[in-house]
Amino acid sequence: MSTDEYLLFLKQNGYHITNQRRVLISFFCDRQDAELSAQQVIDHLKNTNKRISFDTVYKNLSLFVELGFLNCREDETTKTFSLNIVDSPVYY
Repeated sequence: MSTDEYLLFLKQNGYHITNQRRVLISFFCDRQDAELSAQQVIDHLKNTNKRISFDTVYKNLSLFVELGFLNCREDETTKTFSLNIVDSPVYY
């Protein structure tokens, strides 16, 4: 799915399309093979002059996992997130 398709899904399901959500979805769509922690996402975004708080990033990553956009892998010390490459998000 493209960034626009993810955003359309959010809108159709009653979620606000914030600039932060747009940036995060685009970030993962551009890095389809990446598996990153929330802190790594923030560090990458800082390098591109995009500033999003840790809380906002983490809250939206959790939402995207719940909606089926992202996969989450957790070990003893770290949670990492990666794009769930599917034709369409999971509908609940």
